[in-house]
Amino acid sequence: MANVLNRLTKEQLYSVNTGDYQTADWIINPNLSAVSGIPSKYWKITGDVVSEMSQEEKEVVDYPYLTGLVVVYDPDDPVVANRVVLVIPGTLLTNFDEASNVLQDPVLPNNVPFKYMKVSVGALVEMTSGEKDDVDGFVITERDRSLVMHDIYANASSPQQMSRLTFAIDPRVSFIVALDAYNYALTRDIMVDMYAKDPNLTVEDLLHVNKYVPTSMLTN
Repeated sequence: MANVLNRLTKEQLYSVNTGDYQTADWIINPNLSAVSGIPSKYWKITGDVVSEMSQEEKEVVDYPYLTGLVVVYDPDDPVVANRVVLVIPGTLLTNFDEASNVLQDPVLPNNVPFKYMKVSVGALVEMTSGEKDDVDGFVITERDRSLVMHDIYANASSPQQMSRLTFAIDPRVSFIVALDAYNYALTRDIMVDMYAKDPNLTVEDLLHVNKYVPTSMLTN
């Protein structure tokens, strides 16, 4: 006889016939000492080990559609290292869990325009006066639509990504018009809007396009 715990539902059964329960679906005689007094919805099962979820994991359980601010930065930015290059408000945070160079729902420095923000030790901070001067003095190299679109499509990671981007971008006249006007900030905003509305586009697609649209001087 044994006590068993269902790996998926976390249902517990007591004093059952061990042979009636497959170990692929059940933990036999689980050790629950690490989760004593903790609601089962916050239990994490790794192999046969039952532990308490982290606060971030609990938030995903409680708020599966949690949205917030996503900030993308470039550690190799030639103007200021770790400068903010993309700000996406109201985005599903869990979509960016595997994305690098991203801060999820960070605290914004008070009264600091995005263009003067950089990332330091996992937080957004205000640039130094010298770095602000570098940003203000930076002139974006204008790249016409044909060059930007060539880079976006030619460097697609797979035929599937190429198909997704072509289907999303080609019919979007405003995207093309923004590029023709060298309005890179608007181009990026349009891509964010496409990502938010098109269920076929992925986070990787958004960051891929962002990589080839020249960095704009972001403002609040």
